[in-house]
Amino acid sequence: MKFITIILLSVLTFDLKAQKREDVTTIKFDSLSTNLPGVKRWIQLPSTGKWSDDGKVPAFIRWATFQFNNQKYYALIYEEISGYYKYPTIQRDWITVSSVDYAVFTASEYQNLLEKLSKKSGKNILVRTANNGSVAGHLGMKANEMITDELYQSISEVLKQSRMSKTNKVFAINSQVIDGKDIVRFLRPVDGTYTSGLLKNDYYEVSYSDFINTMHMQ
Repeated sequence: MKFITIILLSVLTFDLKAQKREDVTTIKFDSLSTNLPGVKRWIQLPSTGKWSDDGKVPAFIRWATFQFNNQKYYALIYEEISGYYKYPTIQRDWITVSSVDYAVFTASEYQNLLEKLSKKSGKNILVRTANNGSVAGHLGMKANEMITDELYQSISEVLKQSRMSKTNKVFAINSQVIDGKDIVRFLRPVDGTYTSGLLKNDYYEVSYSDFINTMHMQ
């Protein structure tokens, strides 16, 4: 019995020594757009009812393509600014944090979105995605600093656990013609539980051509 134990331990030791260090396989972007230009944020102030374009705009909003399990996907990648109180009980010492957030769309969802935007009907388009996530960033982050191994790893893990439910985030967007100008209004993906008031009193606005060119990775 002692002899058998020694043999088993020897085999186990050999197996452990024989294991190679291998990096986890993650996605890599095949294409990456430039930063979406000319974005403004419009907010209707509750106190006065007047519209203001002083709202903060993310440091970057970009589109990317990649392959996962031999399928093509599209990712909307954007900066998210949030924060928390150091002393939440008395709501004191607010700490602002930045993150790189993303929403992933299938090729059919992406093509369907392009088709609906081309109609410029003004009707809200709500795309619910099961694949969204976030990685830590830093304040003052520039567009070229957002692509990291952590982002690739996060997207890969999210796709492995993909599951659709009512709590998945919703990407709300519409296209229309205002005063002879083609525009797109949208929000960063938000909680999909309540969608009735989206794009009513708070939205980002950009020219239609700039938004579409960015989607085409131009």
